[in-house]
Amino acid sequence: MSAIVVNTTDTFDQWRLKTNQLAVDVDDAIRNTVEDLSPQLGGDLDLNTKDITGTGDINITGDIQASGNLTGGGDLTGSGDLTSGGITVTTAGDITSSAFNVVASSGNMSGTNWSYDGATSSITITGSYTGTTFNGDLNGTINTATTGTTQAVSDNSTKIATTEYVDTGIGNITLTIPALADTTITNPAHQHLLMYDTGTSKWTNSSILAAGVPNQSFTVAMAVALGY
Repeated sequence: MSAIVVNTTDTFDQWRLKTNQLAVDVDDAIRNTVEDLSPQLGGDLDLNTKDITGTGDINITGDIQASGNLTGGGDLTGSGDLTSGGITVTTAGDITSSAFNVVASSGNMSGTNWSYDGATSSITITGSYTGTTFNGDLNGTINTATTGTTQAVSDNSTKIATTEYVDTGIGNITLTIPALADTTITNPAHQHLLMYDTGTSKWTNSSILAAGVPNQSFTVAMAVALGY
């Protein structure tokens, strides 16, 4: 069907018939959009501040980019990206994709190597966690294969100590009697004894005689005196 053309040489009656036919054709074209089972756009669709509303589904094989909110009562399903600066997604259904899933009824979320339990607020990571700061209490069982950085022996801080740090610290301890906290050793000499002083609550060193223990000469003299 050829396009209707209105010419300046047309009579008034011709002009009237052509313009009336144009109005009918435009009306048919608008109504035929509903009847077209596979309509296509020849370019980008400008909504002109209007909304797209309906009860059906929106199926897109590419990306959805939005600066506002995506609100729906069904599921958001796609293999592409859902990107926006500060986007809020409101839906009564699930969000399903190849790397991120949300179950609306339970609040559970999952990704490629992590999952979030909406009932217990627990996060499970099957891969590696990398972060500069961890805030809060670390409860539960840490895998026995977990390793850490061994601090210097002189590091007197609240950092977590590795077994290597502890073994090194113990190995550097010199265990001598004078180094003990409850001993007072002064000018130690041969055959000195340790005696507990209740006045100072410490162990102190003293000679055998001061301790009241007979020496060899005294023992021999006593034996002679007694006739042994």
